[in-house]
Amino acid sequence: MNSLNCSTSHAAINAARKAEASQNAPRAGEIVLGGRVYLTTESLAAKLGKSPRTIARWTSVGTGPPRIRIGKLILFDVIKVQQWLEAFEAEPVRVPLRRRAR
Repeated sequence: MNSLNCSTSHAAINAARKAEASQNAPRAGEIVLGGRVYLTTESLAAKLGKSPRTIARWTSVGTGPPRIRIGKLILFDVIKVQQWLEAFEAEPVRVPLRRRAR
């Protein structure tokens, strides 16, 4: 009976490890280097709902998120992209209602 419990617990541990590994595994368009996650131009464009050409234009003009260039490969650090997006956050502006002239 102990061997059955032991094999069952090993199976549960292995299943938990596989699930954890699949959650931490990079998705398509993501590269993990030194524990940091980087996005390709195509994956960043997909996440932002823009075309890769728009991301390339932002890159050439200097208005896009910070990037890393390795040869022809352009990568975007996920953390820096989040910081870049936060720079565009704005509080909602309340416009006072006008009163009707009587």
